[in-house]
Order: sequence, then C-alpha cells, then structure tokens
Amino acid sequence: MFRTPDDSCADEEVITAIRCLAPSLRGAQAPQDYTGPRSILNVAGFFMQKRQTRGSEGVRIIGGAWRGRRIAIPPATAVRPTPDRVRETLFNWLSDFLPGSRCLDLFAGTGVLGFEALSRGAREAWLVERDPALVSALNERKASLQASARVIEDDALQVISKTPSEPFDIVFADPPFDMDLVVVLQKLAVWVDQKNLIYVERQAQAGVQPLADMLEALPGPNSLRRAVQAGSASVFCGSRNDATRLL
Repeated sequence: MFRTPDDSCADEEVITAIRCLAPSLRGAQAPQDYTGPRSILNVAGFFMQKRQTRGSEGVRIIGGAWRGRRIAIPPATAVRPTPDRVRETLFNWLSDFLPGSRCLDLFAGTGVLGFEALSRGAREAWLVERDPALVSALNERKASLQASARVIEDDALQVISKTPSEPFDIVFADPPFDMDLVVVLQKLAVWVDQKNLIYVERQAQAGVQPLADMLEALPGPNSLRRAVQAGSASVFCGSRNDATRLL
C-alpha cells in the first residue's frame, strides 16, 4: 500500500515542529510564526490526524490547467491512488508526448492519472473502472472539470479483450497487485501501436527485470524505458518502439 499522497509534506512538517518546539524543553518559546502543535508531546498525534484529514479530502491534480483541483475518494472503496511524487516523476517522463495524445486509464480508480493527463494537454482519455461508486465519482469529476473523458463502467480485462477502433498513444495500467500482469500486457498488444507508451504499477518486490522480459515477449519492438521504486510499488514506463528519442 502506498503512503498517502501528502505524507512527504507531513514528514517535513513533523521535522519543522520538532525543531520549533525543541527550545520549549529548555523553557524557551517557539517562533512567533509557528502554527503547529504547541507541545512537543502532541506532535505525532497532531500530524496523524492531519494526514487522515488530508486522505479524506481525496487526491489532487498536481500539474497543468487543473493544478490543485482535488478528486474525491468515495468512502468504503479500495483504491490505491498513485502518490504525488510518483505522478510528478511519471508526467515529467511523458511531458513531450502528452499534448494532443489519446490516453487509456485502466483500473482507473479515482481517475487521477487520466485527469492529470488531460490537465497537461492530452486530447482525450478513457477511464475504465468497474466499481459503481468510483464510476459515479468519475462522472461527477468529469462534469465538474468539463473534461474530454469517456468513463467506462466495465472490467478492464474485458475491455482490452476487444479490438479498439484506433490505438491509444499512452496507456496507464495500475491493476490489483495480485493480478497476472502478463495477461494485461498481452491483451494490450492490440491497443498500442508503434511509438506508443505503456505505464504500469506493480509490487516493488517483483523487480524490474520481469517486466522488461514481459515487454520483450510482446509482438514488435518493445523496451523498458524508465523504472523507479516508490514505497511498496515499482512503476515502469515502457514503449512498443525502437526509436531512441523516446523518453
């Protein structure tokens, strides 16, 4: 399970609080502009509560036209939103390819990857999710942003078992960690064409090499272009393309 998107910020605030309150142990005062907990004994509880509050506010779009807009997470839904720092890395990788692109967000959950892509200039995004509560939230967010998104309530594997009318430029795949990723990638072979990109999240302990092997097994020239580990997950960006300019 990923840490919540704003955990890194909270960690910095904990350090700031401890530094500001440390003088109070010697009878001194905290800086006048300090607004955190007033007792060093309350630091942990204060920021744990703050993290829980942040989580209930949902996940935020971190770049582009909708930067700062939040996407609500419906209660009692099992979602694992991609953390801010991972999305920042990912969309830095994709910055040259997003404008005018068609994106497919499989196992969309909150839809944050698809909406982030649209915020940064993608022409269109399909968001595929089977949970009715999440689908309802996706449609609400689509309407509020007036986004050029297509929300599809269906099982992602069923959707990509069909032949698309035209391939997508970028595919985001964040399946449940216990799902066979080979099956997902095999089915995606007809959904992506040359010069197109695939982004995948999976358990960190799975390692990088197995995914590289999976990409090589797909028809056509494929390669793993980027990989990074974040918390309990590894994230990858690969391409079905042999052009050296990619990523």
